Amino acid sequence: MKNSIRIYLSVDLNDKPAALALIPHLKLAIPGVDLEFWDAGSVPSELYRKKAAEFLASTHLFLAFISVHYLDTPDVRWELNQAIALQKKRSSFQILAVQAKSSFIPQELIGFPLSPDLNDPLEQTGISMDRQLVRVAEKARILLEKTPRIKTPSPVKIDLSLDDLRSRLLPLLDRVDFKPIFDLLKAIAYDAGLLKLLFEAEDAFVNLIQQTRGLKTDILAFIEQKERYKKELQDIIIWLREDELVENWKIIFIDQYYNFQKRPKLPVTPYFFIPTEGIFIPETLHLPGSGSTNMSAEQVGMLSYQQKQDFRRSLLLAQDAIAIENFARAFAHCEHVRNHIDPESAQLYEYLLITYIHNNRPELIIQDALLGEGRMINHTTLFSGRLQRYQQDVKCPTQTGAYNRRVSAEILSDGMVQVYESWPNDYILDTGKRAHLHKDHQEAARRF
Repeated sequence: MKNSIRIYLSVDLNDKPAALALIPHLKLAIPGVDLEFWDAGSVPSELYRKKAAEFLASTHLFLAFISVHYLDTPDVRWELNQAIALQKKRSSFQILAVQAKSSFIPQELIGFPLSPDLNDPLEQTGISMDRQLVRVAEKARILLEKTPRIKTPSPVKIDLSLDDLRSRLLPLLDRVDFKPIFDLLKAIAYDAGLLKLLFEAEDAFVNLIQQTRGLKTDILAFIEQKERYKKELQDIIIWLREDELVENWKIIFIDQYYNFQKRPKLPVTPYFFIPTEGIFIPETLHLPGSGSTNMSAEQVGMLSYQQKQDFRRSLLLAQDAIAIENFARAFAHCEHVRNHIDPESAQLYEYLLITYIHNNRPELIIQDALLGEGRMINHTTLFSGRLQRYQQDVKCPTQTGAYNRRVSAEILSDGMVQVYESWPNDYILDTGKRAHLHKDHQEAARRF
């Protein structure tokens, strides 16, 4: 057993007397070892999480005192999540759930060792608490004895300068969505003035995106404001100082930038600019006319009056469906036009591209391309290609067409990253020792 052991007492204030009463029993159960306990009471509230994270980094045993109020406070929920994440990375870090009072086991702690038993808590009528505390201390001693003896590696010096940081952050400004760069900067920022600038800039950018969904701005005004926010972020990055960043900013940045620590991610959300223009009626079809003898030569491949009316009605219905975010219905109206008329209209294919990606999430489109038949990505490519072609040929072009094609490419790229990171092994960096596992993923990785 180690010469010095750090024990973290994670407890609600109502159960703190029981936690303090356990300390003497732990010292008796683990003799000849210097025990150091986390004392939250001596830490100012504004520094709580910072100091707690530093203590957790070298903790050997995490004791979670379970009661009905255990997860009531944000700090306790935070420290429990930190402990579970740390335990997955460091086998010498152990977690023991202590049943302080009769209560259900939190979902996060199911599967971890428990003492006393579920129906035998520390505090109960007719049984001395000292007897229960001895059982907990003995369980903690056994758990620590079984802990793998791993030599603590010496700290790794990370050679990352501010110029290296800037060289990685500045290219992110070429993205349509600035959320990744905001997340990175907020994670490493410490100075209150810098954080204020970041939060204000992020709120303004989110508000700008909301305006595009609420049809409250046009594309030219949107691009102009977006460039202004891009310039503000660029200035923040260029003038970053090391004293404005947290002490371990290098570790945090590398961890998040390269996604070394896996985190649950929300589905990729499309952020297209919803067109606000009126309906442009096309004159020509994608395919030649039927060749009927009743049609004059100049009418071959032209839309009839009935087709134009059907086109206008269907796209108006699609616009209404998009306005209430019913993208499935909007796509059905656009697909009806494509199947029954198929006009040469950039506007129609812009609506098809937007509604199809909204209706089929980007990560699902990529999954189908890598592991399925690829029909979804083929549809997306068709709609984007036709949109580009008709924009170039000036066939009912739109102001938002080029921007939305760029958005579709970026969010499909994000979907590809999310699918790849969901795989259990890294098949690009893998040595080949697990070649017999997940052959479908190996085959899919070759398609990247």
